[in-house]
Order: sequence, then C-alpha cells, then structure tokens
Amino acid sequence: MSNDIQISEREREILRLVVTGATNQQIALQLDISVNTVKVHLRNIFSKIGVVSRTEAAAYALRHGLVPMRTTAAPQPTAEPIGAPEQIAPPTVAETALPEEVVTTAAAEPAPAPVRSWPWLPLVGLLLLGALLSTLLLPWPRDAAEQPPLAALPTIPSSATNTSRWSSRAPLPSPRDHMALAAFDLQQEIYLFGGLRQGRVSGEVYRYDPLDNLWVSIGEQPDPVQHAAAVTLRGKIYLPGGEDTNGNVQDRLTIYDPRSRRWSLGPPLPEPRSRYALVNWEGRIYLIGGWDGQAMRAEVFIFDPETERWSQGPALPRACRHAGAVIAAGRLYLIGGEDATGPLRDGWRLDPGDELSRGWSGIAPLPEAVGLPAAVAQLGMPLIFDPVGRTGFRYDQAADAWQSFTIPDATPIASSAVALDTGIYFVTGMTSSQPGAVSNYQPIFTVFLP
Repeated sequence: MSNDIQISEREREILRLVVTGATNQQIALQLDISVNTVKVHLRNIFSKIGVVSRTEAAAYALRHGLVPMRTTAAPQPTAEPIGAPEQIAPPTVAETALPEEVVTTAAAEPAPAPVRSWPWLPLVGLLLLGALLSTLLLPWPRDAAEQPPLAALPTIPSSATNTSRWSSRAPLPSPRDHMALAAFDLQQEIYLFGGLRQGRVSGEVYRYDPLDNLWVSIGEQPDPVQHAAAVTLRGKIYLPGGEDTNGNVQDRLTIYDPRSRRWSLGPPLPEPRSRYALVNWEGRIYLIGGWDGQAMRAEVFIFDPETERWSQGPALPRACRHAGAVIAAGRLYLIGGEDATGPLRDGWRLDPGDELSRGWSGIAPLPEAVGLPAAVAQLGMPLIFDPVGRTGFRYDQAADAWQSFTIPDATPIASSAVALDTGIYFVTGMTSSQPGAVSNYQPIFTVFLP
C-alpha cells in the first residue's frame, strides 16, 4: 500500500466487515451508523484505494494487510448428540480464500495439541493470501510483477480438495419439507421456520448454533406456513407470504425479533405470494416472482422498513417460481427456477438504480437447468447448488461465465440453504434419503497452522 493512502480506523472497521461479506445494512447495524453513512465511507474507501467494487475492496484489503486475518473455531465432531454440553473450544485456524483446485501443504489435518504462536506466520499467511487473491480473483493493474506465479503452488485433484470443504453437522431434530432458513449474523445463529411435516404445516421454530453444533426448539410461530422464505434486516427476521396446510397462499408479513423473542405483523403484501425469491438489498426487502395460488408471477415487490410500505419494482422478463436470488458485489442476481415449461437456465441481474430505470439485464445462462436451486454468495461470487443434479456452479462476473464444481456423492444437499460467516449450511427435507441431515460447505479454504 502506498504511503500516501490514509485509511481511517472507521474505514478499516468497514473494510473488515466487507471482507466477511456483510451487507451495508449489516455493517450499519453492527457499527450503529446509518446505511447512508456506510455508503459514504465505502465511496471514500473505493476512491482512496482505486477500486470499483466490494469484491475488489475486500481483496485489496487482504492483499495489503489493511485488515487482519480472521480466525474461527473448527467444527465440532458430528457424533456430538443434540443438546450435548458445551465443549472446550478447539484450536483456531486461519482462513484463506483459495480456489478448490489449489491447496498448500499447510492444509494438513490439525494436531490435537493447542496451536502454537509463531510470530512470522501471520505475515507469511497474509502474503500468500494476497498473492492468491490478486492472481486468481482480479486482474490487478498495479504491482503485477510482485505476484508469484500460480504454478509455484502444489496442486492436488479437485475432488480431494472439494471433499475437504464439506462436513456433516447435527441433524434437525424434527425434519420437514419447504421450510424457511435465515442467518442472524449478530449472534452467529441460524433460524428455521415453518415447513410441512406429516401432512401439516409445523409451527415449531428452531435455532441452530454452529459453534456448539446444537439445534434448540424455541417455541411456536403464530402463523406457520410452508413455501416461504426468510431474510434478516435491521436485527429482525422477515417472513412474507407462504402457504398454509391447505395450500392457501398468504399475504401476511410476519416479523420475528431474535433478541426479544417476540413476533409482530408488518403491512401485508400487495398480493398473496409463495415460492418466491427473497433478498435483503441495500436495506430493503425484494420479493421476486413466485406463485399466487393460480399462476406463476413476474412482479417484484419491495418493502422499505423505514416507511413500512411495499412498492413495486421492475417485473421479471418471464414469470417463474423457486428461483435463487443473491446479492454479490452490490448487484442482485436471479438464477434458475421454473416456469410453465419446466426448470430454467435463466440468469438475470439488477444493478443499483436499475430498479427505477433500465430493469433486469440478462447474464450467461447456467450450463444446465436448475429448477430448485440453492443460491448463496461468498466473497462477492454467486454460487448455485443443484440438489437434483448434485452439481455446483460459481459465476465469474468479469467473464460472464459459469464454472461447475463437484459435490461429494455422500454429501446431502438441498434447496434449503443459508450462508453464515464463511460457511454455507444445507438442511434436507423429508423426501431426502437422509431426512433432516445438515451439511456445511466452506468456500473459503481452511489452512491449519502447526
């Protein structure tokens, strides 16, 4: 980093959260500032370091040591029973964003002994991480000569590396189909709502703690539904629409506060909807497409929590349901799903401001149709998982192209998925060969230090 670039402590805090994948709303909530203030800080940061996106800013921050390397606890053994007592924290590990095809010899199984402190390891780790990010993720225009060639790294078959990224977690005690999942970042927890169990919609709500690998029943949902989605916004979880036990599509907006454990109702949807795509984008909730009980829909409804009102955004190019929606590098992506003809390969993008002007733009279609995709984003990259074809796809925004990666045969995956911190969690339904099974995928490779 050039000596003339001055990054304030507040800007470093924001960069650190950007690296974790936090949205502007999540950053604002954690730092107790407004979303507009976050935007101003990001514009200043982009200008200072010469980048144009959150992905570039995150890579630059890691490459130049503007934020420290994070450490997390390794997963608990999967044999731990539901409700097991708290375990002693395992050794910590350092995280680096490596591609699946490349690992270093440091990625060996961790020894049971505590991790020793080596003063030079953080520096080596940062240098390696920065070199890899700049070489693999971005066409860095500056300091190109400083980057070591990729060929200098040892490689192993991608299947072996891919397997090491997956782990099994404690299963859901009460399996069901068509449930809603939401990550509550402030407390690093996952919440599960509704779903169909034994022919009826279940109102039992579960909370999952990844650190303790523990599911806990926390009561009943006042208006249980299936085929709904959930999203976290301003410290609350929003569940719009859905279907009751009889298949009637709802227009309610149910809101849950995990900190007070209280339920409330927001303004109803403009029209009943289920089987839609749902995301939180720049402090507003986008409900996209779906089913109204009679037909698939192309409308986009936008909820603003400040005004507590719904408005209508740009309609989709075609009506669909079950599509996957993610926010990556400040853009909204809608991928796959199904229409009246069957599963789709469609990919669409909405840029900031386009919801008021140009509308949706097409992107490269998926290599194959995915009717029930699990869609998440990590490190500013959209990821799509096909539970039927058991294949994953990552989207390269610069090349407008999809790359596929394999999923281990024994690993259960589902369209019910949620991203929390650096992991992606899948919860299978009743129709799975392993009902209620939970698996974790780590797109960010974990390197164990001696």
